[in-house]
Amino acid sequence: MADADRWPLRLLAREATRNTLALGGRLLPLVLAAVLAGSAHVALAAHASRGLDAALTALESEGRHLLDLAPAPPLGGESPAEAAGVDRRSCENLATLAGVDAAGVVTEDEARSASPQTGPFLPVRRVSPSLLPAVTEHDVVIGTSTGERLGLARGDRLALGGLGSEPLDAVVDGSRALPSTLALFAAPLPTTALAETCRVELARFADASRMTPVLLGSVQASGAAVRAEPLLDETADRVELHLTRVDRHLPLLLGALGGLVTAVLALLRTSELATYRLAGTSRRSLGVILALEAALLGGIFATASTAATIVLRGELLSPLASALGGLAGASAWVLVASVLSVPVLRRRPNDMAKDR
Repeated sequence: MADADRWPLRLLAREATRNTLALGGRLLPLVLAAVLAGSAHVALAAHASRGLDAALTALESEGRHLLDLAPAPPLGGESPAEAAGVDRRSCENLATLAGVDAAGVVTEDEARSASPQTGPFLPVRRVSPSLLPAVTEHDVVIGTSTGERLGLARGDRLALGGLGSEPLDAVVDGSRALPSTLALFAAPLPTTALAETCRVELARFADASRMTPVLLGSVQASGAAVRAEPLLDETADRVELHLTRVDRHLPLLLGALGGLVTAVLALLRTSELATYRLAGTSRRSLGVILALEAALLGGIFATASTAATIVLRGELLSPLASALGGLAGASAWVLVASVLSVPVLRRRPNDMAKDR
C-alpha cells in the first residue's frame, strides 16, 4: 500500500464507501437505521399535520378566524345622530389585504319571511357575493344545514315560493365565512351603502390579534366607532401548539443519536482501524475516512428524509421544513460522529491492535 499520507481523496472515499455499504459490514445496520430514521420523522410530521388540519377544519366550522366588524352600541342607550353602519365598499375592499381570504357585508332582511317550504323562523340574510358567490347566480341560496334538514345536498336546485310573487331560483350552498347555514341568503340590494355587519374571513394561518387593528383602521363607518368581535374565542392556539411541539426537533435528535452510535462503533472497530495505522496511514487520513463514513450515513439519512417528503408532500403542512429538518439531522450526525471519534485517532496503533 502506498504511503497513506499521499492517498488521494478518491481512494479515501472508496475505503469509506466500502466500509459503510459492504454486505456484512459493521456499519450496514446503521445504514438501515438511517433510512428508517430519515423516513420516520417525516411520517410523524405528516401525522401531526393531518391532526392540525382536522382540528382547524372542525374549528372553522364553528367560526374560527371569522371577525364581525360592527358599530359599537351607543352609550347610555342614546340614539345616534345618524344611522350607524359599516361602509359596504370599504368592507369588501378588505379582501385585498394580505391575510384576508374574504370580506363582505351581512344584513338581516326583515322585510322578507321564510318560505313555507323551509319552515318558520328561518332568517333571510343579504350577504356580499365575496362571502357567498352563489348569490350572484341564483335568487336565493339555501344554507347547507337548512338543505340537509330538507333532504337536499349541496348544489341541489329548486323553485322556492313564499318569498315573493313568483317562485325564486334557489340552490343549496354555503361557505366558511358563513358557518351558521340555518338561513336563506340573497345578494345585497344595489342601494345598500351601509350594513349592520362586515364579516371578515382571515386566512387559516393569519395572526388574528395582529390583523384586527389593521382591519379596524381600514374599514369606514358612520354613526359610531367600529369594534371587532370574533365568532369563536379559541381556548388554545392550535397552530402555536403545532409549531412548538417537541417532535419538531426529532430530526436533530435522531441525527445526534446516529452520530453517537457511529462513534461508539468506531471505538469497537479499533482493531480493524489499527490495520490502517500499522500500514502507515496517518491520523489525518484515518480521520478523513471516519468523517466520510459519517457523511455517507448522514447523506443516507437526508436522502431518506427527502424521499419521504416527496411521497408525503400532500399531507405535510410544510414540506420544505421537513426536508430542511432532514438536512439538519444529517449535519448533526456528521458533527457528533466526527467529534466523538477524535479519541480513536489519538490512540497508538499498537494499543488499538490489542483491542478485540
